[in-house]
Amino acid sequence: MELLIKQALETIAHLGNDKPVALLSVEDKHKGMVIGGWVKGEFILPNASIQLKGTPLEKIIANKQAHTYPGTVVESLPFPAYKETDSGFSCLCLPLLNAEHNQVKGIVVIAQKRGSPLSSDRLQTLNTIIPLIAVVVAASLEKEHLIELATRDSLTGLYTRHYFETRLQEEFTRIRRHGGVVSILRIDIDHFKLINDTYGYKKGNQVLQAFAKFLTASIRHEIDIPCRYGGKQFSVLLPQTDVDGAYILGDRIRQHCEQH
Repeated sequence: MELLIKQALETIAHLGNDKPVALLSVEDKHKGMVIGGWVKGEFILPNASIQLKGTPLEKIIANKQAHTYPGTVVESLPFPAYKETDSGFSCLCLPLLNAEHNQVKGIVVIAQKRGSPLSSDRLQTLNTIIPLIAVVVAASLEKEHLIELATRDSLTGLYTRHYFETRLQEEFTRIRRHGGVVSILRIDIDHFKLINDTYGYKKGNQVLQAFAKFLTASIRHEIDIPCRYGGKQFSVLLPQTDVDGAYILGDRIRQHCEQH
């Protein structure tokens, strides 16, 4: 998939006079993902979330029409703005439509030297290949969705046991090579069977979801790995954390639950 995205960006950049290009996927009208970029002949694969709300891309999604806006730079990639900037370039934004449902599933952003739009023949060629680029973006989204299904617990949104154990082995390998520490929290919800027996499984599920929120709010994002290990059992992998740090975190989680 990475190779397809790279080839697509390289082709778009060539048609865009080798100016910077960004390729975005669209989750909804407010959120998207930067799935690739092309700047100064180099391929970038940031896979970074991006907010679309309040930007010209909201209009592109709503109108499903190409448009040119003043250009700015976000994380080294071209991005459209409503107001004029001193960047010296504008952004041509091309929507990528899902042929089946006619929905915008992605957007191509091409930097253009201000006052020097693309020639009509290059625009025509771009319009010809845009449906192919849309297929590449759709395939990328499907792959991400499958990865999400494989690594996330559907009820709590935490990582699965399989993913947790894979990351645990990776952490052990890193420590053997480079040194360091790692801690693991194992957490069990007291009297959970009584909750299910008294109030039913629907309420039990709500308890699991509420606890998962406490857990997520308590840990270091993008560092710690929270997991639903079993029915009412949870684990957290804590890289670069000693036993004292793990104890403090565990007690913080306990207090959140007690206060709730």
